[in-house]
Amino acid sequence: MTKKPIRQDIKNLSDLEKQIKNLKSGKKAKKNVSTSGVGLGMKVATDLLAGVLVGVFIGYNLDSYFETKPLWLIVFLMFGLGAGISNVIKTANRLEQENKKNKL
Repeated sequence: MTKKPIRQDIKNLSDLEKQIKNLKSGKKAKKNVSTSGVGLGMKVATDLLAGVLVGVFIGYNLDSYFETKPLWLIVFLMFGLGAGISNVIKTANRLEQENKKNKL
């Protein structure tokens, strides 16, 4: 019969006690969530690109329908760019809030 080292058992018990105390007090255990830089960059690029592409699509189709070639394309390109930048700012704010929560 092989015995486990005592220190490892004590460490596991202390971790278990901390988890029990956190559950009783209503606190959630901290999650070790790491966001990859590449994944975050892809999300930001996708948010920005999606807004611009939707704006261009709508503007181009309105220009084709009303035969006012550059007008609606430019207008909706600006709306799409604004929406894309707004989505990027929301993503950055959400990430900042999650980082603040994880530090506490």
